[in-house]
Amino acid sequence: MGNNRYSIHTFMFPFQWDYLSKDPKRNIAYNDRTRLSDFDRLFSANSCLKRKLFQVDDSASKYSEYTYFYPFVRKALYHTNDDDFMRYYELEEENGIYNIDYNSGESIRTFSLKLDSICLHVFDTGVGVLSFNISNYNYPDKEDILIINDYGRRIYPQYLSNEGSKKNQGVKGSFLADKIYGHLGDFSFEDNFEQYEDPIENNACFLPPQHIRNIFGYSINEKIGDYGKDFVFRDEEERKKAIRIRQITDDRMFFLCYYNNSNIVNSLAKKSKDAASEICYDFELDPFWYSFVHGDKGAPTVKEDRFQQNQILKCTYTRWLDYKSKDPDCDGTLFGITKDSFVCLGAWSELEKHMVTMYYQMAVLCLIQRASVLRFSYEITQITHSIFNKKVDLSKQIKEIYENYIIFLNRIYFREVTSQIQGIELYTMFQEAMNLEKEVKDLDNEIQELFEYQNMQEQRRLNKIASLFLPITLITSFLGMNTFDDGLIPEPLRIPVNIAVILMMIYVFYMFFKDSFKRKK
Repeated sequence: MGNNRYSIHTFMFPFQWDYLSKDPKRNIAYNDRTRLSDFDRLFSANSCLKRKLFQVDDSASKYSEYTYFYPFVRKALYHTNDDDFMRYYELEEENGIYNIDYNSGESIRTFSLKLDSICLHVFDTGVGVLSFNISNYNYPDKEDILIINDYGRRIYPQYLSNEGSKKNQGVKGSFLADKIYGHLGDFSFEDNFEQYEDPIENNACFLPPQHIRNIFGYSINEKIGDYGKDFVFRDEEERKKAIRIRQITDDRMFFLCYYNNSNIVNSLAKKSKDAASEICYDFELDPFWYSFVHGDKGAPTVKEDRFQQNQILKCTYTRWLDYKSKDPDCDGTLFGITKDSFVCLGAWSELEKHMVTMYYQMAVLCLIQRASVLRFSYEITQITHSIFNKKVDLSKQIKEIYENYIIFLNRIYFREVTSQIQGIELYTMFQEAMNLEKEVKDLDNEIQELFEYQNMQEQRRLNKIASLFLPITLITSFLGMNTFDDGLIPEPLRIPVNIAVILMMIYVFYMFFKDSFKRKK
């Protein structure tokens, strides 16, 4: 392993989690499923990652990172003794290894990378982000950088085929690694995705690879479905006192990558020689830059120049692109952001630090925002499916979803996170790439409609109560003391009549609210 770090790669797995405080077939309220104390108790007992508080102390880099963000944003990013809605866990050891075997078409080639650390960010909205932080000291070529990004982030087969001796043989030759294996301290993993050769249930298409499931307490010899695990990944394994983990992405993890290469970035800053051409800089139609930004391992997955140009301009940040022509002693820089990636190409030593500190935190925050929106949408869908089930009382769940959504808007979803102009611009690009503003607005409408439905149901219930007590009031007035004094009801019949009235009131009350009595709380 050389001394020069050619690139850094961070693969990020956003997920949804639910603590099953009782029988999962019963209706469990949102707050009961998303208590951080329950997650912390089970995760700390099963995982090799340890809970870690953020402390600036005498660290210059931590100080720079911490002060980069607004004070109200720091509470969402850094786990301290003062916060109560996020947790941070970490495993950092020397001599970690992250190996990727892939089928090059002619043979199996191995990329041997350094696994620096594994981090987990968990929030009380019931979502989290698991990150694998990797360094590349051995492979300087741009083709290798693309292969590492594409194969390193895949977590299950994109498709299966009956051609060949194995169902995953075809996908391993095009998208999926042949094997991913390595270790960090006592944590080890090895996965060749052979579990997809067995029959697969409809609700169990995602069988997490070892480097994900082993974080949650599985050993290298244990499989998904082994009984008694505190973290489960399929419906059939759900049980009381376990935590259910659900993916919220496709077969690819989000990836962050910094590639140190001054020659490439300066070549992409060259202007078109054709003055009449709409193409201004070479990066706009450069195949490597498009593939690097979008996580393709080879040629771009677009074959029309105008479309490629429009797409790449939307996701490229060019503030420092042409630095070389302004100052020969400096090199240019390019950033690229999509909903699945955040990449940087440059040669300034500080860029590497920024990518693993404040820009990494920015990526985590946006992933948590997107995951939370998807989580709330999932909850609304589940509630909607239960609306016509008269045995289920949804009022508590609807109120809790609404309350937690308000907390999300104030604690996690921010319009701006820093006063630094470049940070503002990059964060805006993140928001646009993930379509967060529209998604939050749509979610707001869905929650408002659900809350209005709940208010309508409450009003209907109040109307029932009013309708019930109106005749009771009339009967009570009719059977008042003056009525009895007038002798309308003979003395011997007064007690039986009162009993009959009470029984009638009980019957009417029951008929109005019998559905409520049958509901499972």
